[in-house]
Amino acid sequence: MRITIMVEGETEKAFKQHLREYLQKKLAGKMPKLDFHCKK
Repeated sequence: MRITIMVEGETEKAFKQHLREYLQKKLAGKMPKLDFHCKK
C-alpha cells in the first residue's frame, strides 16, 4: 500500500517522522509506503 501526502512546504515535511512513528504503532506489520510531495 502507498499513501501520498501533499504538503505546502518544508515545514510540513517536519511531521513526516512523527506520522511514520504513529502509523508504525497503529499498523504493526502493515506499514504503507509514505510519499511526501511539496506543492510548488
